[in-house]
Formats: sequence, structure tokens, C-alpha cells
Amino acid sequence: MDDNKKTSQLDKMLTIEDIMEHLHISNTTAYKLVEMNSFPSLRIGRKWLIPESEYKKWLKKAYGTEIIL
Repeated sequence: MDDNKKTSQLDKMLTIEDIMEHLHISNTTAYKLVEMNSFPSLRIGRKWLIPESEYKKWLKKAYGTEIIL
């Protein structure tokens, strides 16, 4: 398999800033969100990354619920 195909199969990774912008939330709230066990995120060093497809699944599942941070 060539490298372009491998890269295209990887999930796009979102950042804290992407989540803040999409949900219109503060930096503090975004960090509380990514630290939740149910939120799809991973931490590499000091940087949080969120797989876009998993974020979309989580968001659909969260519709109609209240998330208390």
C-alpha cells in the first residue's frame, strides 16, 4: 500500500481550538470536556487530539442530554 493511501485512511484529528470553535465554548470548558472518560480524545505530551469521526459519533449520542462538567 502506498503512503498516500495509508494517510487517506487515517482519521482527521481535531484540536482543542477546533472543539472550542465548533461548540462555542471557552478554553476551560473544552479542557474539562476532553478530560471526560466518555469524550473521544487522546493526549500526546501537552496536546489533546480528537479523532473527527469519533467526535461526530459522540456528538450525535450526546444530543438531547445535559453534560455537566
